[in-house]
Amino acid sequence: AQVHVGNTAFLGVRLQSNVVAGIVSGSPVARAGIVVGDMLTRLNGRPIASSADVVRALLPKHPGDTVTVTWADSAGLAHSASITLASGPPQ
Repeated sequence: AQVHVGNTAFLGVRLQSNVVAGIVSGSPVARAGIVVGDMLTRLNGRPIASSADVVRALLPKHPGDTVTVTWADSAGLAHSASITLASGPPQ
């Protein structure tokens, strides 16, 4: 088992499967332009099919690290952004 010591990396998104169901106002994903209804497709090049995929991808990361997030909007257009992770709640 992997143990995370210290502050946790935080995107500020709540997912249902890989669809954005909620955004924390002012969070890293909100600043990137991701909105409710968008679909996360990749995180640092790794495919995202569920919230568990996001947790696994973020576990080794720390606040201040940068990740590349790729998503599709409601029109199906692909977007990508480099996002600096915030400090999240303890896990």
